[in-house]
Order: sequence, then structure tokens, then C-alpha cells
Amino acid sequence: MTTSTQLRRRVGFGAGVAANLVALGYFALDDGRTADAAALFDEAEGQAAASGAHAVAAWVTEARAKLG
Repeated sequence: MTTSTQLRRRVGFGAGVAANLVALGYFALDDGRTADAAALFDEAEGQAAASGAHAVAAWVTEARAKLG
């Protein structure tokens, strides 16, 4: 997933980067790394906003609810 995120960054696919960051945030949550998850969700939110990825922004909102 991290390689995919790097490649998406390289080609300027912001919506894809945001989507991957949401997934990485969920992985962090599953590992009990809530601070890392929160940081990934923050970055995903910024990427989604910058790229106009409204659906991904909604995923970020859903993901943040899992932080507790």
C-alpha cells in the first residue's frame, strides 16, 4: 500500500493518495496506533480537499468516527 501511495504521489493522483491514506489509517487503527491513524486521516483530508475528491472526504469522516 505504501508503494502504491508513493506512485500515486509521483503521478499527481491526489484522490488516489487520499484513498490510500484512509486505508493506511485503518491499518494503523487495527494495530492500535491511534495517533498514527489520526495523522493519516488528517493528511487524507487535505489531499481529498485539494483534489476535489468529495467521496474520499466522506470516507475520512467515517474513518475519524472510529478513532473514538
